[in-house]
Amino acid sequence: MKQIPLQQQNCLNSTLKRVLKEQEFQKPFNTDMVRKNKNKIIPLMLFTKMGKPFSATILDKHYGCVVSPFFRIVNFDEKTGCVILSVLIPIDMEGCPVDLCSDIYSLLTTKECITIGISCLCGVELLPPCLVNRFIPPDEHKC
Repeated sequence: MKQIPLQQQNCLNSTLKRVLKEQEFQKPFNTDMVRKNKNKIIPLMLFTKMGKPFSATILDKHYGCVVSPFFRIVNFDEKTGCVILSVLIPIDMEGCPVDLCSDIYSLLTTKECITIGISCLCGVELLPPCLVNRFIPPDEHKC
C-alpha cells in the first residue's frame, strides 16, 4: 500500500480536527434551534487511497445488517493518527436503508463506533448537518 504524502496527511489531520472542534463548539449552544437542526453533528464520508468511499458494516437492531459510508467524528488522536467514528445509517424518504447517495433523505445516528488510522485514508467530504436524524412523516414509514 502506498503512503499518503505528508502534505496530504496534514491536510486530512487539519480537516478532521476542525470538524471535531466545530462539533464540540456547538454543544454548549444546545438551544432549540441547534437541537431542531442537529447542527452539532457534521456528517462526512471518508475516501481510501484508491479513491473509493470507506464504509463500515454494522448490525442494527431495527434494520439488521447495514453497510454505510457515512460517519460522524467522535474523537481524533493526532499522536496516533487514529479517528473514532460513529456510523450513520442512510435512509430514504420511506425510512428504509439505502445504498445510493441519490436516494438519501436522512442519516440516522447510532451508537456503533469504529476506530481507523487516517494513514488508510486520503480524503474527506463533509455533508449538510440538516441530513442528520431528519424527520420522516409517520405515514411515510415503510420499513
